[in-house]
Amino acid sequence: LCRAKDVARVFEGPPRRWELLRENPRGPLQKYNRDVYATLQDPAKSRTFHTLNNGLSVVCDSYELMEGGRIRIRGMRIVNGCQTTVTLARAQEDGLLGNEVLLVVRLTKTSNRTYRREIAKATNTQKMVRSADLASLDEEVRRYQQEFAGLRPKYYLEIQAGYWKYVLTRDERSQYADKIDRGALAQACLAFIGLPFEALEHKKYIFLKRTGEDADTRGHFEDVFGSQLTARQLLLPVQILREVEKKLDEGVRAARPTSLDAPRNTRYSEYTRVWLIGEVLRQCGDRHGRHAGSGYMADQTATRLGNTI
Repeated sequence: LCRAKDVARVFEGPPRRWELLRENPRGPLQKYNRDVYATLQDPAKSRTFHTLNNGLSVVCDSYELMEGGRIRIRGMRIVNGCQTTVTLARAQEDGLLGNEVLLVVRLTKTSNRTYRREIAKATNTQKMVRSADLASLDEEVRRYQQEFAGLRPKYYLEIQAGYWKYVLTRDERSQYADKIDRGALAQACLAFIGLPFEALEHKKYIFLKRTGEDADTRGHFEDVFGSQLTARQLLLPVQILREVEKKLDEGVRAARPTSLDAPRNTRYSEYTRVWLIGEVLRQCGDRHGRHAGSGYMADQTATRLGNTI
């Protein structure tokens, strides 16, 4: 048990407040939880807050017990309890956190990065945490983030929602040509390889894996991130999708409400158009003898998407 106001104080920094959540799969959450806040507003309930709230899961490099019941933590990262932390910070600003408001903190000392990710994943299995959030802990996805940052120009692949806006400074953002959303990247790639319907209607399954411990036959993770493609190859479908969206926006502004380019229809066509462009590129490659004998139109994702470039 610890005082809730101490957690709020540590979160406020230094260092920058979002650093504590760097290993949390959900990334920074700006919104506080109204139900948790209401509990803290109630004097009777706030005294039993530690029994009403799930608390925090924290990993660290080391910790040391000090005099007076204090504890010194090095390399502290909150891997579960992001919204609780944000709510405590709001409550502290509003003067709601007295010494009697306590919080349960489960502290794990380990320098094993794989184990830290396992803790983060296991403690974030509640329904509200999407598969896309948990995918941020995957080594393959993190590798792609590094690859995108290594391109010239550099791109920032946002694998944890909110990092671009809340964690990176203006100077850090200025180093990148643009930000690429993890979901938009996956949808563009699925459409490009011939799965436009899945890109639109199966968005919640994109980051599920078809193999492994939590296998789901509806998943498409391997189609994009498990295909051993380079970041530059994955960038092509994203750029095509952006151009398609740009052209569709121009068409919508000039179109009659009953036309096929009316706003209610365009969202059903953008991914199909990305697929058609990909198909044209693949056929042009075959026609000009590129990648001869490589199975340019084969079903394998790596062949269909990778050989386009």
